[in-house]
Amino acid sequence: MKKIVIIATVMVMLMAGLSHAEFLRTVYGTPPNTNPEANNTLLNAVTAIGDSTAVDLGMTVQQHSCSVVLAGTIPTNVVVKLKGSLDNTTWLDLATHTVTPTEYITNGTFTGAATGWTLGAGWAYGTNNVAKTAGTGTLSQAVASLATTPASGEKFLVNFTISGWSKGSPALTFMGGTGSGTTVTADGTYNRTITTSSASGAFTFTPSASDDAYTMDDVKMVRNEDGFHVVNKPVRYIKGSYTSKSGGGTDTTVTLYCTSGGN
Repeated sequence: MKKIVIIATVMVMLMAGLSHAEFLRTVYGTPPNTNPEANNTLLNAVTAIGDSTAVDLGMTVQQHSCSVVLAGTIPTNVVVKLKGSLDNTTWLDLATHTVTPTEYITNGTFTGAATGWTLGAGWAYGTNNVAKTAGTGTLSQAVASLATTPASGEKFLVNFTISGWSKGSPALTFMGGTGSGTTVTADGTYNRTITTSSASGAFTFTPSASDDAYTMDDVKMVRNEDGFHVVNKPVRYIKGSYTSKSGGGTDTTVTLYCTSGGN
């Protein structure tokens, strides 16, 4: 008799669980392809104005932590929107965020002099620029000379213009980080991304060889990541929108990430 009671109890519990699961499916719909706590890429390195593909969070979520990452040529500002929907049909603007990059480099245009810079062997000031000729020295700017002091773990986008190129590609290091980006092979504007990992360490260009030959100008460095939060905006679907840009070039890219959670 006890076995029969136990079995009957277990069956009732299982049926209750199945009914609850069916209730959840009725309320929330088919299980989502993405976890509501997942870091969703809503705009992925886009250069054109427009909306991203919608992401189904699988349930109504009301808190969103987002970050905008820039690459390519540094713009004056970029505007993105976070959009939300309950039915994937009617969309509302949850937030509008403007990224206005702050310049960290002092006298990156070398106007009138190389003030703020240390020119090693082989570097010489020209007319509002600096030239690399024979020598193994570096071109650097001390952290104390920067317009704003960065912190460890921050991400930056660096632009610089090369002219009169005939040989070499300078490497970039800064506060424990090593810059990554396109190798210099001709005249043009180049960009590097770098993440600091120390509280010290000058912003430094190191020639690839002592006989590197080129002229450098228009050195810029800005944080390439900016975050914002959205709360009390319940939605099931979200998407990003790249709405406008001022300045920069055609290669300026915008990526919008959002982690959604909290019900």
